[in-house]
Parts: sequence; C-alpha cells; structure tokens
Amino acid sequence: MALFNYQATDSSGRAIKGTIEARSVPALVDELQSKGLFPVSIKEAASQAQKRPGLSFLNKVSTREVAGFTYALSSLLKAGVQLDRAITILGDLERNPALKAVLGDVRKGIQGGDTLASRLEKHPGIFTGLYSNTVRAGEASGALDAALERLGRLLEDTERLKDEIRSALMYPCVLAATSVMSLSLMLFYVVPKFAVVLDDRTALPLPAKMLLFASDTALSYWWAFVLPIAAGVVTGYLKLGTAPGRLKLDALKLRSPVIGDIVRRAATARFARTLSALLKGGLPILEAMKIAGGAFGNASMEKEIGPAIDGLKRGKGIAASLAERKVLPDIALHMITVGEETGRLDDLSERLSEMLERDVGSSIKRTVALMEPAIILVMALIIGFMVVSLLLAVLSMNEMPF
Repeated sequence: MALFNYQATDSSGRAIKGTIEARSVPALVDELQSKGLFPVSIKEAASQAQKRPGLSFLNKVSTREVAGFTYALSSLLKAGVQLDRAITILGDLERNPALKAVLGDVRKGIQGGDTLASRLEKHPGIFTGLYSNTVRAGEASGALDAALERLGRLLEDTERLKDEIRSALMYPCVLAATSVMSLSLMLFYVVPKFAVVLDDRTALPLPAKMLLFASDTALSYWWAFVLPIAAGVVTGYLKLGTAPGRLKLDALKLRSPVIGDIVRRAATARFARTLSALLKGGLPILEAMKIAGGAFGNASMEKEIGPAIDGLKRGKGIAASLAERKVLPDIALHMITVGEETGRLDDLSERLSEMLERDVGSSIKRTVALMEPAIILVMALIIGFMVVSLLLAVLSMNEMPF
C-alpha cells in the first residue's frame, strides 16, 4: 500500500482534493469511481523524510539498524514466511521513518514483480552495492536467508570494530579537551586576576613575565588564533568533500608513522571480511574483488584495486596482482596465497579479517596506553609552570620597594 494525492470532481463538477492509501493507481481509480468521483490527477505522496529535507539527518538510518533488519528478515525467511509478507511485517514494526518508507517502497516493488536486489539498489544511501549484490547472489542461488545472515554478521562485525576504536579513543579525547579548557581558564581568567595586583612587572622573575605576556597576548589577540583554526577547519571540510581531497588525506594516513599501520590493517580487515561474504554468497571472484575493493574505507587503497583487478583479468593470481600494487600488508598476501592454493579463499579471508581486527584492537589499546600518560605529563608540566610562575610573582612582591 502507498499514499497518493488525488484531485477529482464529483457529479456536480465540484473539485475535491485529498490523500488516500491504495495498492496501485488503477486500484485508486476504481475506488474513487466507486464513490462517484472522477479522477483528474493522481500523484504518489512524498514520504515524511522527503517532505522535510532540512530534518533528514533526524531520520538517518544507521548501520546497526540495517543489520537488525537484515537479521530479522533472514529469520523470517528461514521460518518459511514469504518475502513480501516478511517485508510487510518488518515495515510495520520499524520505528525509523526513513527506513519504514524505504521498506514500503521495497514491498511495493516486490509485489509488482521486482526482485529484492533490484529494489534495494534504488536506495544506495541505505543499502550499499555490497548489500544489493550479495542479496542478488543469494536470490540466484536460492539461499537468500543464508546470504542475509552473512550480511547481518558482516555489518555487525564492522560496527563492532568501529565501536572498539571509538571507545578506545574516547578517554584521550576527553583528557585533551579537559586540558585545553584548563589551559584556557588559566590564561583568560586566573592569570589576569593576578596581573591586576602586579604594578611593576619589570621586577618580576622571568617565568612570571613569560606567563603574563602569554596571557596578555591571548586576551588581546585571541582572534589571531581562532580565525586560522576556523579557516583551516572550513577549508579542510570543503576539500574533504572532493575526491582529490579525500585521496590526499587517506594517503597521508597511510604514511603516518604511528597510525599508518593501524589504518592499513583495519582497512584490510574490512576488505577481507567483505570478500569472504561475497565469495560465500556465490559471486564470481572478479565481481567480488570489485565490490570488496570499495569496502576499504580508504580512497588511496581503493584506487589500487582497479589495476589489481586488471591483473586478474590477464590471468594473474589474486595475491600476485595485489602484491604488485603494494596495497595489503604481507600477512594478508600470504593468507590469500594459501587460500588460492587450497581453494578456500572465502574461509581464509574471514580468518584473516578476524586476525587483523584483533591486531588492530590491540594496537589501538597500546597506542592509547602511551598517549594517556603523555597528555597528562605535558599538561602537568604546563599547568605546573603556570602555578610556579604565579607563586614566584607573589613571592617577588615582598622584595619590591614601597
């Protein structure tokens, strides 16, 4: 069922407008005619998300919601529920207006004879190419429920890795923000209060003079610090919205001495897990490589997949093609080589992703464990310098001539 806006006239010629739910336009025409109305115009009503584009961010569909829907659909299909009926049930239970509207469109298309994959492709903002292609392979093999279960696991594992990274970085970020706030409080409030009682600054110790100079500069020229930072943020945001900008940033991440290896391994884990899911879903290796290459989450690594696929087309092995581009870590190339030789590339790709995810989690924890005391030490030195400088200034007041 879908909502339609209609304009019609009655037997007396009076114009009537309204919105009504119907299965299709012909069904709506029949319903209006049964009421003695003559349709003039019929248009499908826009969804709530379409009506309020300015509030579309409130109706964003998260990866976790897509994973929940995927698992639920797989369970219903395994229980013997027909596909259109399963979509209807999940649409009725869905609370997110955006996803609810999309499921309504998917159900309408399926009832009209479309495949599930073809309808999902019409909503790339929610269902990625990986998702729709895996569903298509599941439909072709007659094992849609199993394909959906693998998809749900893939989405869940991807989200879990993101959560681990966010959780690990939360405390250092809070610590850094607190440190900046403390430093700002000292420079903009505490030090100026002391400066009021210090009439003759020439007799102050050097540390106190340095602190007062820093506070005066911050108070008088704060805009000289804020404006460049704001301009840099805005410029960076605009450049990151372009493909060349994202490519440069992602390449810089890979070259970074501390986080480069972590970023590469995390991206390789996503690639390996996606490749495993696609191969288990029955997709040919070339198509699976093309789709999995877009799962890196790093434009610089994704750029190298095209030439590697060309090597596959020329008859080279997967590992050999990837090794030429130097896109994956050595352990990944060894695992893929073994997978090719044993004919178990799907299983070994999944094991590779699990191994790399554990390694990424451990590396992040080690890095954060080093960052925390470093931040604390730096801020302790800065705040300590300020406090000592103020104490020296107070003590020097006793030595000033009256």
